[in-house]
Amino acid sequence: GAKNLAAALSVNQTLKAVHLAGNKIREEGANSLADAIKVNKSLREIHLSANKIGSEGIESLSNALEINKTLELIDLSENKGGDEGAIRIAYTLKVNRNLKRITLRYNNIGDEGAGRLADAGKVNHTLQKIDLQGNRVGDESATKFADALRVNTSLRELNLQGNNIGDDGVESLSGALKTNQTLAKINLKDNRIGNKGSI
Repeated sequence: GAKNLAAALSVNQTLKAVHLAGNKIREEGANSLADAIKVNKSLREIHLSANKIGSEGIESLSNALEINKTLELIDLSENKGGDEGAIRIAYTLKVNRNLKRITLRYNNIGDEGAGRLADAGKVNHTLQKIDLQGNRVGDESATKFADALRVNTSLRELNLQGNNIGDDGVESLSGALKTNQTLAKINLKDNRIGNKGSI
């Protein structure tokens, strides 16, 4: 299974993308893949959504991303990462200099985890897309994303669809968008925005 694939990725230097969504890799498989990511020098994308990896598996992958110098996209959607997993990824984003897109849809991430990800955006200058659709992002972390957008110059797309952002959060984001000159797309569908918060 994942162990055999990981062993292959440890020596293969031609693969650019690996798609493993919708399998049963779990934490153990994620640990094996993390070891491979540490030494692989060709992989640009890895898609691991819906694999029940959990926060500890995400931690192993985060550790690998601190070492890997080529991976540009990682999809960890639907893996029950929660705030704990998001906090670990946020730490990695503060030191990683090659990741351009990270997808964390439907991971039960609340304000604590999302806020840490936003804070990482203040110091990370390579990430171009953060996808947090279908989590529990509220006004508190939306305000932290607004703070990040005031200083970040690399982020091009921010997906916050299907969260718990209300008028206060959108007011903060609106203020940041008045000064941010690099964000090209923000998705706020299916939140809790009323007339007061309309951008």
